[in-house]
Amino acid sequence: MTYFWIRTIAGILVLATISTSYYLKTGHAWIFIVVVISALIEIPLSYYQEKKKNK
Repeated sequence: MTYFWIRTIAGILVLATISTSYYLKTGHAWIFIVVVISALIEIPLSYYQEKKKNK
């Protein structure tokens, strides 16, 4: 389960880096909303999948 959290934090950092880069190039702040929504959807789904796999 520790690997799951390391992978999740790394994914969040990648999303933050990409969205910050996009924001600095274009000035569109909506990208941060998209990142937060995708993280809120992805984390519980990944957690459920990991838990189901380890049963």
